[in-house]
Amino acid sequence: MFARMPGRAPAAVMFSLCMSVPITFTFRYRPDEMRSASNAVARAHLRLAHLAAPATLLFAALCEFYFGGSKYVWVAVLSAVIAIALLVRLAFWLLIVPGLKMRDWPDQYQWTFSEDGIVVSSASFETRLAWSYYTKAARLPRFYLLHGSRAYTIIPRRVFASDAETAAFETLLASKLPVEERAGAGS
Repeated sequence: MFARMPGRAPAAVMFSLCMSVPITFTFRYRPDEMRSASNAVARAHLRLAHLAAPATLLFAALCEFYFGGSKYVWVAVLSAVIAIALLVRLAFWLLIVPGLKMRDWPDQYQWTFSEDGIVVSSASFETRLAWSYYTKAARLPRFYLLHGSRAYTIIPRRVFASDAETAAFETLLASKLPVEERAGAGS
């Protein structure tokens, strides 16, 4: 199904193809994975409305300056200021916030996926998640994104040592969440 990519970093991985046995793997996140995932999520949430409102306000401001008299210049200036503020806000969320999330993730994380749920642990914590915490999953070229209502989880594809391990994970994932394929994003 998926060809093993040469040069993958080895990860401590233990898998089972049987659905009743949990799928467990251990790895460290890389900053480039976090950056790619944040950008993929931002692109997925970008809508035409995010650009339509500022564009409409800028167009209205230009029309007022060009066609209007000096009586309503304040309306044009206010429209332009609001449009620029909306564009700055959009740039902040698309360019700066993902950079703020990029910090060195020094911990090694162990993930266990089973029919009952997900267990995440590191040296400093352990948490158990029900599958209902996530609403959907996306399969990208370099990782899987598990979308929650307010957050997302990144599972790098490099943690899978073989196609059989990837297939077992994808089968479990597809049995629990709707999975969408996004080619080109997160590469």
